[in-house]
Amino acid sequence: MQLCQTTRPVTRFGTLSIIFTSEAQLRLAVKEYLEYWNHYRPMQGLGGKMVKPYPQDMKAPIKEVSFLGGLLHGYCREPVAA
Repeated sequence: MQLCQTTRPVTRFGTLSIIFTSEAQLRLAVKEYLEYWNHYRPMQGLGGKMVKPYPQDMKAPIKEVSFLGGLLHGYCREPVAA
């Protein structure tokens, strides 16, 4: 990933355009994007499966998980607290 040589770097995540004002913001965005990509995004080449899915209780309700301030969404099953 390469930052533009301007006063306001712009990085593209697929079709998302985000303006970062610091390296810390860029690092956080990359960390969240990789979390989404590896653990929540179904991959067409893997038959709709995730690269590294987290273990889930298949009887638990489905919960939405947001990434990058709600620009990306994933879903998982989390057990309800007893």
